[in-house]
Amino acid sequence: IMSQHFITLSKPPPPPSSFTRLQLGWIEPAQIVTVRPGETREVRLQPLAVGRELLVVRVPIDAHRFLLIENRQPVQGDVVLPSAGLLVLEVDTTRTEGAGIVRAADANPGMPRLQAAPFAPGAGQLRYYRNADVGVAVAPLAVEPDGTLRLVVTTPMRITDFVPNDRR
Repeated sequence: IMSQHFITLSKPPPPPSSFTRLQLGWIEPAQIVTVRPGETREVRLQPLAVGRELLVVRVPIDAHRFLLIENRQPVQGDVVLPSAGLLVLEVDTTRTEGAGIVRAADANPGMPRLQAAPFAPGAGQLRYYRNADVGVAVAPLAVEPDGTLRLVVTTPMRITDFVPNDRR
């Protein structure tokens, strides 16, 4: 979603997603944290566009599937994005090029073309990402003044400990 071409013709295209940046070697190994299904961990991600410090959470599912979690905020090149927040990318490298290797989870499925896909603290049609088959849930907790996003990766059973009064 964040690597698609123009959102509107009057603005430049958005910068690439963490998946593309990883493929190009633009994200260093030290900027990635791995959280395995079944673990609970709170993480602070810098905005992806800033390119410093911790940028990506990787959740391995199997040899060919994983989740990438990134923080998209309206800074630098990401000011062109239609919305901001925690973006969850579902990656399946067994799919062929052009067949949806990367799919963005959508926090607001009622909005067309993933225009409000990122999860935002306390907002959105869906308050968190949940994949019961994999045993993973991810919730944005807060955005700090500098754009840092606090989030939690946990299990579907524990997510309501972090997101009370869920609307699901």
